Amino acid sequence: MRRLSRSQQQGGQARFTLVETTLPVLRPFEVQVRVELAPVTEDAFVASRDVDDAWSPGRIAVGRVQDAGEQVADVRVGDRVLIVRPLLYGGCYGDALVATAEQVLRLPDDVSASEALDAADVMAAELFLEEGLAGLRPSALLILQPKGSLPLALAHRAAARGFRVIATADTREEAQRLQARGAAVAENRASETIRTLTDGRGADVVLDPVAGPGFAETLRGMADFGHLFFLGARCGEPPQLFDTLWENLDACPCIRAWDFGPPATGCAPERLAEALRIVRSDWQAPDETAFPLEAFEAARLAAATQLSRVVVQP
Repeated sequence: MRRLSRSQQQGGQARFTLVETTLPVLRPFEVQVRVELAPVTEDAFVASRDVDDAWSPGRIAVGRVQDAGEQVADVRVGDRVLIVRPLLYGGCYGDALVATAEQVLRLPDDVSASEALDAADVMAAELFLEEGLAGLRPSALLILQPKGSLPLALAHRAAARGFRVIATADTREEAQRLQARGAAVAENRASETIRTLTDGRGADVVLDPVAGPGFAETLRGMADFGHLFFLGARCGEPPQLFDTLWENLDACPCIRAWDFGPPATGCAPERLAEALRIVRSDWQAPDETAFPLEAFEAARLAAATQLSRVVVQP
């Protein structure tokens, strides 16, 4: 079977290649899954330098169970499942994978692979709104430089919960997609624009996956004592990031980090059922572009530049 594997580390950047390999021997509490579809996200490629060079990226996938250990009770051979794995497990970019029973959720027979990935986005967004923002009551939530499909789900679910959602957009098409999901759009990161959209107060919560160009300007658009979240693993070059924060201490942000890979508590069957209910009632599916597994570099580039879902298919 084929899988994407880290081949070498150059500076802080890992390189990946498609290799032929074999699956590990199945243990009693594990399942073997044939992968059908896996979304491409930048944080899926990030792992500690201490991880073995053979580490394989990919955290979420839809597939079908090919084999199951004797202790596995919730899924059977032939079941279609959603796989959600912790970052350091990875392995979803390949023909097949082995996962623990806790990392797979059985899908109803009438749920498509794209609907299952929509549900995964909903679960991740809901978990952040419940736990990431626990104890906070923001009047305005700002999503910066959104790419991929998850920010669309986050905007939709935050608006549904009554948050005032603002998002930046690089193009008119991106702006329309965000507006359709309840977000007001700032077509640039100018602090004046952000404050105008928040009646002069500024954004209480800022979600930033990049900390790239314009980051300092964004800080000046935050409300006093606002909360700044760095999302996933894309948080810019640390020296540049810390210099910018030091120069803008008057913004007084509370800095936090959040990994959108749902833990086991975020992947309970009841959460999946509720997410699928949302997907089938009040939902606009994102555009989806599919690439073959061998074109993963093109898929990775597309995922980093498009406000839509990009997937690979073995």
